[in-house]
Amino acid sequence: MILNYYNNLFITPNFDLRSNYLFGSNFTNAFVIGNIGAMDDFFLVGAPATELEGYPYLTGNFLDAEGNHLFTLVRNVLTVNPRDCSKIMGNHIGYEIHDGVGNRVLKVESRYENDRLLTTVEGIFFDKSRNRAAFTDEQGRLQVSEGTKFAIDFNGVGLVHAFNMNLGEAEIASLSVRTGGTLHRVVTGKIDHQDVDMDGKIFRDVEISNCNIRVSQGDFLFMGEVNLHHNIFQFLESAGRVQELIKTIDTPQTIQRGGLVKVTGLYESRGCEHITRKQLVAGENAPNCHVCGKLVFWVLEK
Repeated sequence: MILNYYNNLFITPNFDLRSNYLFGSNFTNAFVIGNIGAMDDFFLVGAPATELEGYPYLTGNFLDAEGNHLFTLVRNVLTVNPRDCSKIMGNHIGYEIHDGVGNRVLKVESRYENDRLLTTVEGIFFDKSRNRAAFTDEQGRLQVSEGTKFAIDFNGVGLVHAFNMNLGEAEIASLSVRTGGTLHRVVTGKIDHQDVDMDGKIFRDVEISNCNIRVSQGDFLFMGEVNLHHNIFQFLESAGRVQELIKTIDTPQTIQRGGLVKVTGLYESRGCEHITRKQLVAGENAPNCHVCGKLVFWVLEK
């Protein structure tokens, strides 16, 4: 299957004009710092607060001073935590994250001032080259080091001002902000015989073959040319519930591995490297691949 499109499924709700981050000496409703989308490098996304939920979301990948991965934060939630970091709620709106030995890595605090919500972000943040990419100065203002990529000011569609970023990086930064930090990882190139979790990722000019692809919430995006070959899909959680709904309202066109054939017709196998076409009869169980013996899906040809 070849996909070559850019969709507009992710639309940011109305954002709260009364909410801002303190960024340098400026106020901004959103920002991106660092190598956005790279899971082996530092980045930090400050998404705008929305009128519906009323508080800002931070997403980022954080490293220690030696360039080692500390944790990944997605919309204020610790999702990947190899170093046993802890999240501590603050007295005001906000939280701190400490590493496994108790050192504070990140502090986020929001306060109402003159009926406006002002969020400050504190910490010293390192990239994979062990350089200080961003930091908080003595006045509590978030600063970026010379040469660090960053973008600020979200207009509802994209970030208005980008620095040290090429057009592709600026586009990814805008998409991450636009989705409230939900999309935060970029996947490109060839992937073969792996487990692939789709949620939270932007698949850009990628070829995925012979993989076990898992979809839980459906929060992903295809950009450029995406090729999918001989993969097995698993639909879990919200995506699984949608799949079950579709099964109840549509004639089944795909037979699950080892499942019962409900419609007589010519089918093609999926799920192994041997593509087989076979006439299947309603009432029988779908066979395994006749070459390798693996359980496979069978797709009804139209």
